[in-house]
Amino acid sequence: MGIEDPSTAYLEELEQLFTHVELSDNARVVLSAARRRAAGVIEAGDGSQEARRAGLVDFTAAVLDGLWLERDWRPSDPRALVEGIADFAALPVEYVAVSVALRTLTDPAVLELPPAMALDAELGMLSTFGPVTSVSVWTHGSDGAVHCLAHTGSPPSRNASRLARRALDGETVSGLLQAVPVLRWGEPDSALVARARRGARKQCMACLSEAASMIGPLLERQALLQETANRERAVVQAGERALVRLGLDLHDGSMQDLSAVGL
Repeated sequence: MGIEDPSTAYLEELEQLFTHVELSDNARVVLSAARRRAAGVIEAGDGSQEARRAGLVDFTAAVLDGLWLERDWRPSDPRALVEGIADFAALPVEYVAVSVALRTLTDPAVLELPPAMALDAELGMLSTFGPVTSVSVWTHGSDGAVHCLAHTGSPPSRNASRLARRALDGETVSGLLQAVPVLRWGEPDSALVARARRGARKQCMACLSEAASMIGPLLERQALLQETANRERAVVQAGERALVRLGLDLHDGSMQDLSAVGL
């Protein structure tokens, strides 16, 4: 009987963290796919220490992504996973935490969701898996003022609005309260503002930058869908106006002629 690979054994141990409650069919599929992918990463690296680290981080991020809509996540849940990986791989906890957060925030599956749902998911994952306590998305309104599109955590403050305006001008603001521009066609179109956890300002900025790269396409798709809906509405309204005009023409023109002939 062969000796079980320690990385495979740890993947099984990590799975147990998600299987202490009854799983849906989708959750089982997510766990199975994440394990196969992580095992492939480890095997591709010939089982080296670096490959095991990458595989374990990949597994955790894939599970968190896939089960995001399945569970009511608490910050302590992913934290427990991160601490387990850090202990196994002999890596700093914050290093593993940021690696997992960056992987979850750039999951392309998020782009498959409806734009509004995808935006909420991205902000939710950023506040749950990333080193932030609150985060918000801002844009210019039709009145020229800065408006908050969505937020998670504590309600946006006046300082957040001020930093959002600076980010909309193309500036990146670093500090306990941070802001980055979200680009559309290479120009600032909206702003992402977050409050970093203490001692994690650099990690927060890295996560904000990755999240901004995902939020840009989401807002672009949302704008395109809105533009399409506006065009369809305009076509329907134009058709309705044409029918009204036709009815009036028939009433005032041909119908009157027929009435005269009848008389």
